[in-house]
Amino acid sequence: TLQSVESNGLVVLIHGLESNSNSSLSTDMAAAYLNDGLDVVCINFRGCCGSPNDTIGGYHLGFTDDLKHFLKIISNLWDEDELFEKRPIYLSGFSLGANVVTKCL
Repeated sequence: TLQSVESNGLVVLIHGLESNSNSSLSTDMAAAYLNDGLDVVCINFRGCCGSPNDTIGGYHLGFTDDLKHFLKIISNLWDEDELFEKRPIYLSGFSLGANVVTKCL
């Protein structure tokens, strides 16, 4: 599930350039957030998860479409799933991911 019972919120972690959710920085940050009682999800940019990007577009400094799409999915879960409690969402990015977070806000 996307939400643990004791969670104080959800951190959406966005990696840096040429990185991915399996990098040591991503996993260390995720572990720290989990240790602080937060749920964590890490979004991989297109083509950064070990499989080729077969879509027309790729990621770049201003590409917020995938992050916005994920946030819309969470919003829909709040509206449609009574078991999915509305809790704070925190965006956390580093390097390129920090730029995408800032641009998305």
